[in-house]
Amino acid sequence: MHAPLANGPSPPAQLSAAPARAPDRPAVAAEAVDALVLGGEAQAPPRAALTRHAERRWHQAFLAAALLVLALASCLQVREGRDVVAPGIQAALPQLCTVRRLTGLDCPGCGLTRSVICLAHGDPVDSWRMNPAGLLVFLVVVGQLPYRAAQLWRLRQGKPPLPGPHAAWVLGVLAAALLAQWSVRTWEQ
Repeated sequence: MHAPLANGPSPPAQLSAAPARAPDRPAVAAEAVDALVLGGEAQAPPRAALTRHAERRWHQAFLAAALLVLALASCLQVREGRDVVAPGIQAALPQLCTVRRLTGLDCPGCGLTRSVICLAHGDPVDSWRMNPAGLLVFLVVVGQLPYRAAQLWRLRQGKPPLPGPHAAWVLGVLAAALLAQWSVRTWEQ
């Protein structure tokens, strides 16, 4: 047996050229197999292909989530200004706020679900009473519908996506609105 060279054995001349690919093998898989056979590094699939696929999935998930939130808000009802009721059950759903259950005090997000439900039923006055920041949340959710649909259409057409607001900026505005309304309400009590 021969001792390996300092840099390792070099592949025979006929293996240094990439083997012919079968027409039914995807290029990405072929490159990975070629890299394994030749002992080189696997090349990543084209970034644009992965990015477009991931972007499409991202926009689809946000669109589905927005539709689900709006469908639930349209189906649920607020009874006596306090309880969220599912149709047909006529029993109040349990409160979700852990802070309120443990301390009896409202948190910045208390009333947000009820506020969105009131807006879905066309009642902005009760919505504002439940949680003024609910209007912003509702606008963000409703705004997802045309924005995500346009993004998906553009991706299908091969066009670059539209620029949109950074999620951190939107979440920062929502957090500021929640804290501001909570501070005002706490101060008034």
